[in-house]
Amino acid sequence: MATVALALFFGCEAARGLAGANLHVTDPVILAARALSIMTVGNVTAAQAPALICALDALLAVGLLACAGWRLTGLLGLCRTFIALAPVLMLRDELFAGFPWRPNGSGCGALATSLVAFLACNQAAGARWATLKTDPRQAELLAESEAQRELRQSRWRRLGIVAIPLALTTLILAPKVWPRYLIWFHARQESAALSEVLQGKLIKKSMPPSEILHGVKITTWVYLPPGYESGNQRYPVVYVMHGMPGEVRDCFVKGRVQDAAEALILDHKIAPLILVGWDGEGPGGPADITNYLDRPDYKMESFMVNELVPYVDSTYRTIPDKRYRALDGISAGGYAAPNLMFKHPDIWTVGASHNGFFSPDDDEENMVAILGPRRSHGALWDSNDPTKTVLEIKPTSGLHLYLDIGAGDELQPEFSRFAEQVRQQGLDVEAHIFPGRHTWTFWSRHFYDSLRFANLCFARATADGGPVQTVPE
Repeated sequence: MATVALALFFGCEAARGLAGANLHVTDPVILAARALSIMTVGNVTAAQAPALICALDALLAVGLLACAGWRLTGLLGLCRTFIALAPVLMLRDELFAGFPWRPNGSGCGALATSLVAFLACNQAAGARWATLKTDPRQAELLAESEAQRELRQSRWRRLGIVAIPLALTTLILAPKVWPRYLIWFHARQESAALSEVLQGKLIKKSMPPSEILHGVKITTWVYLPPGYESGNQRYPVVYVMHGMPGEVRDCFVKGRVQDAAEALILDHKIAPLILVGWDGEGPGGPADITNYLDRPDYKMESFMVNELVPYVDSTYRTIPDKRYRALDGISAGGYAAPNLMFKHPDIWTVGASHNGFFSPDDDEENMVAILGPRRSHGALWDSNDPTKTVLEIKPTSGLHLYLDIGAGDELQPEFSRFAEQVRQQGLDVEAHIFPGRHTWTFWSRHFYDSLRFANLCFARATADGGPVQTVPE
C-alpha cells in the first residue's frame, strides 16, 4: 500500500510540475467553489487553471486508491472525462476574450498550457493503474470473473438499446425544441425582472411603427424613478445601449442597471433620473449587428436622432435639453456612446463607455457590412472613428465622457491612448481601469460609477442655470 501511495503522490507531482503550477488549495470550501465555477460560468483564470486541474487530478488519485474495485470504474472514468474537459471550460474567457469566438494570443497560450496539463494527467493516470495492478491485492480487486464480465456487457447492451434511440430522437427534435425553450426561458427572465418589487417602475413598451426603420416596432425598456407617478417633476434621461450581439433586455435582465439606479437614488447618491433602453440590433434579431450606425437597409443612428429621442421626450416627463441626456453603453454600445456624442453634441453631452472599442478597425468584419469597404468608403469610416472625430471637438463644447475597462481586457492599450486623446483635447473625462474582464459581472458593478458620473454632469448643468425641473401647473 505504501508503494501505491508513493506512486500516486509522485504521479500528481509530475502532473503539477509539467503544468507549472504551485498548488496552495488547502480550504476544501474554496476548492468546491472553484469546481462549481467550472460547471457554471467557467470563472477561472489562466493562472488558476493548472493548479485546479492538478487538484482535481489529486482527488481522482485518492478515488482510485480508495475505490479501486471494478464497480466504480465507470464513475472514475467519468471523472477522467470531466478533467479532460475542464481546461476548455475553465479557460473559455481567455480563449475567446475580446470578440466572440475569436481566440487571441493569450488564449492560445492558455490552451497550450491546458494541453500540457491534460497530457500530464493522462500519464499520471496510466502510472496509477499500472501501479495498482502490480499489487496482488489490488489486482484481485480489479479482476473480473467471466460472469461479471457478461453481466457488465449485458448492462451496456441494455443501455445502448435505450441510449441510441434517445440520442437520435434528441438530435431530430433539438432544432425545434431548443429555440422554443430559449423563448420560454427568456420570457421567464423578463417576467422576473419586470415583476421585481421596486420603488420606481420598470416598463417594457413598444414604440409606434418606425418610418425610418420601415415599419418596425422597436421595443423599449424604461425605468421610471421613485415618485415619478405621484409628482410633476421632470427628469434627466440616460440612454442605455446593449452590446452586440445582444438585445434591449440584456442590460436590465443581466446587467441589472435599474437596480443600480434605484439603489443610488434611494441612498441619495444621485438625483432621480429615467433610464431608456431599446432594441439597437437589426431586424434579424440579436445577432444582426448595427453598432448603432446607419446601414443602407437599416438606419439605426437616424432612428435614434429623429424618432427615439423625440418619442421619449413626448412620452415621459424628461428635461428636453441636451445637457440632461446621457449615453451609457457596454461593449459595442461602449463604442457607440462616444461616437454618437461626438457626432451629435446638440442631442447628447454626456457619454459613458464600459469595455468599449474606439476604432471601427477593431470590429472590421461587422463594420465592412455596415459601412462598406474602407478602401471605397474611407471618409465614412473616419467619420465614425472616435479616435479621429475627437480631434475636431473643442474644449468649450461642454461634452463629458466617462470611460472604464477591465484590467483583463485586450483593448486596454487602446483604451489608455483614447483617454489621453480626450484629455489633450481639454474635454471633461473620467477614466478607470478596474479589475475584471468583458463580463456582465463587471458591467453590473460599474453601472453605479457611470450613473454617478452622469448625475454630476446633470448637477453642473443645473448649477450653470439649467431649466426648471418641474412641470408648470
